[in-house]
Amino acid sequence: MNKKENGSSRFILYRKGKFPYAIEEKGQSFLIKQKENIVVIPTKDMKWLIGEFNAIINRKKEQKEISQRHHYQSYEPRSARQRRDEKQRSGEIE
Repeated sequence: MNKKENGSSRFILYRKGKFPYAIEEKGQSFLIKQKENIVVIPTKDMKWLIGEFNAIINRKKEQKEISQRHHYQSYEPRSARQRRDEKQRSGEIE
């Protein structure tokens, strides 16, 4: 929604959900409002901030994929005793 307020344009973005917030662009800064809390972020820092959030999200996604890969990996015995026991169970060694 775009509105004119005191001669400058105002852009409001509302997020619906558990913790709704509104983002307003006011001149050289962005205002993020949630209930009574207001955070002011300079426009020049928004690109850096978005990059940081994307990096955090990508790291979380990679950690989840690595965890799933390890979870579904087939078990391979590591020690010599475990390998010997595995061969005995399969019948290679009697």
